[in-house]
Amino acid sequence: LTTTLVDVKVAAPGEAWALGDNQYYHAAPLVILHYIGGAWAVVSTPIVPSSIGLYQMSCGSATDCWLVGNSTNAYHYSSGTWSAVVLPITSTYISPISIYMLNPNEGWIGLNNNYTVDNTTSVLHYSGGAWHVAGLSAASDPHRAKARPNGGCGPYVRVNAILSFASNDYYSIGDDGCMPLTQTPFFNHNGAQIGSPDNFVNGLSGVAANDIWVVGAGGSIYHWNGTNLTTTVSAPAYSNHIQMLSASDGWLGGGPYSVYPDTIYHYDGNIWSATPITEVRAFAFDSANDGWAVQESYYQQASFLYYNGSSFTATQSFSATRINAMQMLTSTSGWAAGDYFNSSDYQPLVAHYNGTAWLTTTIGGSITGTLSALSFTSPNDGWAVGNDDDYNFGHIATLVYQYSGGAWVQATLPVTDLEASAVYATQPNDVWVSGMSNNNYSSGQTEMLHWNGSSWTVTLLPVQKVTSIQMFSASEGWASSYGGPYLHYSGGSWQVVANPVGYSGYMLDLSFDSPTDGWSVGITGPQHYYPECLDYYTDVPAGNFAAQAVFYLSCHGIISGTGNHKFSPNANATRIQFAKMISLARGWPLVTPTTATFSDVPPTNPLYIFVETAYANGAISGATPATCTARGLASPCFLPNDNISRAQTAVITVRAFGWPINTTGGPHFTDVPTSNFAYGAIETCYHHGVVNGIGGGLFAPNTNVTRAQLAVILYKGLAQL
Repeated sequence: LTTTLVDVKVAAPGEAWALGDNQYYHAAPLVILHYIGGAWAVVSTPIVPSSIGLYQMSCGSATDCWLVGNSTNAYHYSSGTWSAVVLPITSTYISPISIYMLNPNEGWIGLNNNYTVDNTTSVLHYSGGAWHVAGLSAASDPHRAKARPNGGCGPYVRVNAILSFASNDYYSIGDDGCMPLTQTPFFNHNGAQIGSPDNFVNGLSGVAANDIWVVGAGGSIYHWNGTNLTTTVSAPAYSNHIQMLSASDGWLGGGPYSVYPDTIYHYDGNIWSATPITEVRAFAFDSANDGWAVQESYYQQASFLYYNGSSFTATQSFSATRINAMQMLTSTSGWAAGDYFNSSDYQPLVAHYNGTAWLTTTIGGSITGTLSALSFTSPNDGWAVGNDDDYNFGHIATLVYQYSGGAWVQATLPVTDLEASAVYATQPNDVWVSGMSNNNYSSGQTEMLHWNGSSWTVTLLPVQKVTSIQMFSASEGWASSYGGPYLHYSGGSWQVVANPVGYSGYMLDLSFDSPTDGWSVGITGPQHYYPECLDYYTDVPAGNFAAQAVFYLSCHGIISGTGNHKFSPNANATRIQFAKMISLARGWPLVTPTTATFSDVPPTNPLYIFVETAYANGAISGATPATCTARGLASPCFLPNDNISRAQTAVITVRAFGWPINTTGGPHFTDVPTSNFAYGAIETCYHHGVVNGIGGGLFAPNTNVTRAQLAVILYKGLAQL
């Protein structure tokens, strides 16, 4: 199928339906699939226009189903026939988006109701053989005619999912359709709100009225127990700033790119939990029991709040001030940066905490703009960066300042018109500044500038915008980007690291406890870079058939890359590589005899220990004496650098996992007769589901195995332990 499948529903044991089409461009054909008799078949549906986008389907019984899409009709399957049913919708701005059928005689449809002023509701009810208006009216629905701070979100409600357990009783989830930073999600019972999720929600399922689960953005999982809606993962999808104090203690929320500041969340090593403090734009902690946050009132007043380890207390407020970034150096010394509105424009502003109070001052003289990031190496040496988007004059006033000798001095850069967005200093002569200049807007490249104490060097990076930098030393560091990828500084250069959620993973800030343990936040929720993941591979993207296996094995130290963060998934694997993988995968105690078992794997071989371990555990046995002699080697030999074949892999896998030989129903492959030395092992691996043929009833036993294929075989084998 050349289409996008959007929903699947089981109608009865052995029977199911699936919907598909390209909802956005309709470039792929609309399709309805029916699973019955053990196979999927395309159902001819001339009654459903090919131009509509399909959303959801629900079956009241095996012979009675409904589907909805961006149409004023619903489509009904009954007695083997599809028909169109006109819905009581009076506006072209309304379309059904979700559906749930309790039984063939009762069900509900949730609407995507955009900017209507009539009395149409957000939910339709099916009873008495027809669809009727249900729930609250457009005029009275609290989720619709609600003024939003961005001024662009009018009366709107979107019911993303709906569910029922009893007649005349339903639950629904959705939001007011505003931009993600300002959305108001809801969890309703019969049209009345009973829960307020923190994030966008779009999945609803349950087994009873007191056992319902809701899922949504940022990995949020909510549970309704009949009385309360609680969350097991509460970190918001859209976060703009993060600071990890340790692997089990951190904070996120707000930040320099936050149009609408939000709640600050605390991480306890297990989940992110919301605090009572809202409207947070920036924060910084010196330790787990000492820190500061800034609340913002109407974007024109910054209030500094002190954290003592258990609660926040307001201390000072500054009118006409915004704070975008903070850093606490000690409990008695810290800095903040942002801007001050002087009745006509914004001026760069810094604030210094001297152990008693925060003191603010504007810098840059008559220059206008805002500071968005700062980095200090000591109380008396640091940097602050930002920009003035002065597009009316065809340029950007670059704001890069150094604090030294008790004064702020504007730095002279080799790049003009730089919209500076990130800065990090490890010491006064090791400073990184990133931004995008007018010269590179069209190419989508970002400048990374490095200051060595006397001069700047400039490197162009293939990302849209660097949003945060953190360096651990002069030779190791990380950066996040608004375009999606991460950047890792190692070996004297910046290397692009793919974001696991793809290009849409716009990341706005990062904070690492060590080079291999950190978090990042952005518009797709917090992402954790795990310490046990020993490497990352730019040539094994998330969609690769072996990605899950490679990630798991790498995170458990079973496999490693081939250098420069490459795994080389399509390269042939050697016999000695598989000996290492299988030994580590099985977790056998490593064996190091003083005398080598194989003549061609001496103790000086870097992988000697793994060959001996695999041999001691019966996984490998070496080549035949005749083969050793033909190679000019003393027997026994192992031929460590030979590519490993599919047949050899099957034999070693069965031995390593200790699986009894199973040839039931064999031979399953015409090119592996019962006389083949690997017949029993191949059949056994086939029954365990770790190998398949290549098509046409063939196995290709003598074909080489790639590194990616080996990873998948090991991963599937380990899953059965």
